[in-house]
Amino acid sequence: MNDDQGARGAAGDAGMSKPLNDLFRWYAIPPSLLHWAVQEAAKQEGWTPPWDREEQQSKKKTAGKKSGLVRAGHAAIRRHFVRVAFDRLPLINRIEPFSAHSIRALEAAYRSLVTDENGGDPGLLKSAPFKAGRETLIKDLKLLDIHNRRPKQRSG
Repeated sequence: MNDDQGARGAAGDAGMSKPLNDLFRWYAIPPSLLHWAVQEAAKQEGWTPPWDREEQQSKKKTAGKKSGLVRAGHAAIRRHFVRVAFDRLPLINRIEPFSAHSIRALEAAYRSLVTDENGGDPGLLKSAPFKAGRETLIKDLKLLDIHNRRPKQRSG
């Protein structure tokens, strides 16, 4: 027996005469127990079949869309409370809403509104939709289309 026949015989004995990529193709019903066993062993080691990746991508996409809708809803609820807190501010703070003292007053009014309206639970400010820092409140004021009411001074 020459070396070629020995190599083919050894591969044939091991059941590996088919190319390896054939063992990893998708089959509705695997053609042999070897196909099934190799794929199951690979899955246990962390291999994700290409046909499962498409399904996983679809699930991720759906979850991302749902998450985006939830975040948008939380932001709308928070903006409602920001608007109510802003409307409760004294006139001096509403005239220049983006000044440092007005933002501090808005933060205090917002905290007071959220905790008082919900039974005084300060932990509520740490969770969605009520979690809002200084920058978030400023962004919400802009999205609510709140502007400075003080007329610009003209020189001349």
